[in-house]
Amino acid sequence: MLPCIVFGPVAAVGWFSCGRCPIYKSSRFPNPGKPCQNLVRVQSASYFCEKMKMRKRQYRVLMTPLDEKVFLPDEGTKLGLNPMERTLYRLFLQHPEGMLADDLLLHWQELEVLYASESCYVDEGLREKKLESLCGESKRVFYTTVSRIKTNFVEVLGAKRARLYYIARDSHGLYKTKAKEYVSHKKGKV
Repeated sequence: MLPCIVFGPVAAVGWFSCGRCPIYKSSRFPNPGKPCQNLVRVQSASYFCEKMKMRKRQYRVLMTPLDEKVFLPDEGTKLGLNPMERTLYRLFLQHPEGMLADDLLLHWQELEVLYASESCYVDEGLREKKLESLCGESKRVFYTTVSRIKTNFVEVLGAKRARLYYIARDSHGLYKTKAKEYVSHKKGKV
């Protein structure tokens, strides 16, 4: 953090450091109890730098079939999703361009393969019934599943960080995630 440059009789006025910048506690300054102007500039510059770093980072997600946990190597944490949530999330990880909610039926075969690897159901009819409810006309199950995925990420990471991982709708109506699927080449290690 850059130190603030203070002009004037600082010792006569009396000030203390807040850890970042002097905060004046005398009534002789125009804004007693307020940080000096340099602090505002430094804070906005550091906020801008942090925002740019967040934009450049890759948000990786490691998922293994039949494992209920989703590992986030960049965050050093993991979270649990049920098989339907994991299937939908993996579909969106494989399609970074995004997709409309009505286009889920176009990815039916992909969903079948993903759900077969995620689900513990052996019966194909039961798996197909679950996928039909996900891709149904009302999209109620789709919206609920997307909402649950978002809730899980927010609970684990907080609202600001989770925004980079969960599935969200953009201004064009496309649902997509900023995260990328990460494949570990080391066995047993994340």
